[in-house]
Amino acid sequence: MNLITTLYNELEKLNQEDSITHSNMITISKIYYIYKRLCEIFQYDCRWYWAIDDQQLKDTIFDEELDISNIKEPKVVCSSFSKVYAELTDILLSGDENYDITLTNGEYSHCYANTYLKDGTIIKIDPIKDANDLFSVKKGLPMKGIQIESMDEDKTLLEEYALHKINYQNQNLYSQYLQLVRDELLNSKECNPKKANELFHYFKDTSNFKDMGLKEVNDLFLLSVFRITYKDAKDLGFKRLVLYDFSKKEVKLLFRIPKSENERENYCLSQEHGKITWEKIKEPVSLYIDNYRTISGEKKVYLKK
Repeated sequence: MNLITTLYNELEKLNQEDSITHSNMITISKIYYIYKRLCEIFQYDCRWYWAIDDQQLKDTIFDEELDISNIKEPKVVCSSFSKVYAELTDILLSGDENYDITLTNGEYSHCYANTYLKDGTIIKIDPIKDANDLFSVKKGLPMKGIQIESMDEDKTLLEEYALHKINYQNQNLYSQYLQLVRDELLNSKECNPKKANELFHYFKDTSNFKDMGLKEVNDLFLLSVFRITYKDAKDLGFKRLVLYDFSKKEVKLLFRIPKSENERENYCLSQEHGKITWEKIKEPVSLYIDNYRTISGEKKVYLKK
């Protein structure tokens, strides 16, 4: 994907027939749109989070320079997202009279970006550290990783206009959908193992995983379980094994799902060629894990609760 041409054409449509004369508001709307689209397009590279002992790979991921004119694999971490956003914004808004510059900030452990406007307004861009916008934006949940700092303007008004302009109203529609699922699946507040199993299969079979990576699917599952049952997944008996293959530089997630008081089902969540897949794994799980170790050639299996 060529992000430059794609977002240039989309911004041109966004700017058509705009009756607002306050040009600073228009500039901020463009920034919000770029941010939203990048959160929709990119997925978090979960190897940074789950490849626990592979420091060489983590260093490579952190230092990676993506070609914004030819995005082949839509995987990012904080550093690569910040660099992509800064480079793209400097190109797309170079002709905007209110725009000054975007700079990346941070250190080895975390990076973010700041966009500066000529009137002194600063827009901080950080979709990862204290937000989860690579997931939230895909489901229309409130954006938390973009913040406006302005001495002269009403920040709330600027944000409300920008969200309205890009047609992102933060209406939390997905949370409302999950409430409907709760009303449908749970006749009472109790969620026994049988109901937990039913909830998992409903999630697996009906959820839209478009443009999501493993971390986003995992986050969606945890959010869905909590909003439907008002309990954390681990409190309902759900368990997860993180499997990392050193030879393939690949992460998979093995979910252990309650079936009854004494039984479990096992599903492996993976992503191949951009597609999310669920594979049912027969007991004993140790056979699958041992086989995975044999493929990798190294004894690297981690349990993350």
